[in-house]
Amino acid sequence: MPRPRRPRSADAFPYDFSPKTSPDVFTAAADALTARGWQQGETFRMLPSRVRADEVCLAPIVGDVDVPPGNSEAEWRDQEHKNEWYHAARRLAAAMSEAGWSSYGTTQQGTSFRRNAGPLADSVPESAELAAAPPGAPVRLAAIAAEVGVKDGDLDDAIREAAHEEAADAYNGGARPELDDDGAHRAVHADAERRAADINNAGLGAQLGFLYAQCASEAAFRSLLTDLLPS
Repeated sequence: MPRPRRPRSADAFPYDFSPKTSPDVFTAAADALTARGWQQGETFRMLPSRVRADEVCLAPIVGDVDVPPGNSEAEWRDQEHKNEWYHAARRLAAAMSEAGWSSYGTTQQGTSFRRNAGPLADSVPESAELAAAPPGAPVRLAAIAAEVGVKDGDLDDAIREAAHEEAADAYNGGARPELDDDGAHRAVHADAERRAADINNAGLGAQLGFLYAQCASEAAFRSLLTDLLPS
């Protein structure tokens, strides 16, 4: 049976999710939308990214609601109100695209945008081998990694973290029921440590395959690799 969720200790989580958006990115995003008829605080709002300094989270404001449908903080009048918000979000994204910004995913707070970034197309430099390979094939993942600038050793910590996140989910789902809670917790994380070591020791190809399995597309995979690279 599922166990009560057990948080990871802070020292076991290597990534810093404090606000990171730089002031000039806030200003540039606000200027881009203001020039296209949007009003900060009235028709759109901005939040800092917790991933990158060159990224900002934006959302339209529709009837005092500034978060996407599905966010428990929002109070929706009806389905029409939600539809109005979605239409406004599309107009906001179109305005940012016109200004030279690209969207990099949506959360429960809004959509992340980066300035002067290439579009998130599911594409890599083509060759006969790449063109014939299906999405997610090792040769395509290697090409994306080379395009982003991934080098040996860059992904070791990310692999370890991802393995332990899977272990935490397994523990919370009731894995190793033959053990008591502490024993099960230690066991699943020991297994995760061994799995991460095996993947890292197998080299970059194994690391890319493991991370791609957690992504919905090659575009999401490219974005993940970019976020994981040392700044």
